[in-house]
Amino acid sequence: MGVFINVVAIIIGGLLGILFKRFINEDISKRILKYLGVVVIVLALSWAISKTIIIKDGNLTTNGELLLIVSIVLGAIIGEIFKIDDRLNNLSSKLENKYKIKGFMSGFLAATLLFGVGAMTVVGPIEEALLGNNNILLVKSGLDFISSIILGSTLGYGVIFSSIPIFIVEITFYLLAPYLSISTEMLNDILLVGYVIIFTIGINLSGLGKIKTGNLLPSMLIPIIYHLILNLL
Repeated sequence: MGVFINVVAIIIGGLLGILFKRFINEDISKRILKYLGVVVIVLALSWAISKTIIIKDGNLTTNGELLLIVSIVLGAIIGEIFKIDDRLNNLSSKLENKYKIKGFMSGFLAATLLFGVGAMTVVGPIEEALLGNNNILLVKSGLDFISSIILGSTLGYGVIFSSIPIFIVEITFYLLAPYLSISTEMLNDILLVGYVIIFTIGINLSGLGKIKTGNLLPSMLIPIIYHLILNLL
């Protein structure tokens, strides 16, 4: 039930944002987008730092830097070889031209990563499946609802369609919950890589640079492969 509430919250929030966008002129919309990009950068940095800095015995230590570097580099190489970002943009152009939807892929990719990369996306469905408790997903739904209004007002229809991959991810964790064994270390490493990718979205939205975020998506698979191999040794 919580998974469906989360999806509906994103759709309704995105629609409200698009309706609100009609009352904002293009110049203001562009400036808001840049401000939003700065916020995403700050959030991504804080999330990433929370996964790398650990307080142990009263001392600050860091963790996961090497795996992060390897994951980003290997993932980027895979993305560049298969030209994932270019393929996504080509698909976006076809959809935009066919359905007259401007900026579809930027909204879709940004919203999917923002809504999908987080502990609640993983832990929420698992908790509901195993314990029948959907509190985490309800909280996530409220956060995603507010975020989708903001994103929808600046990034358009792609935000609404981000509900599709979010549903697929959450329902997959829900169905596989009885068979999964995800350690805290694996989850933290996956999230760390995801937060760095979200940081690149902030850079793109703010206009500080242009990073092919799509090419970094395979990076999130590297920590999973690493921990699976580690468990077999």
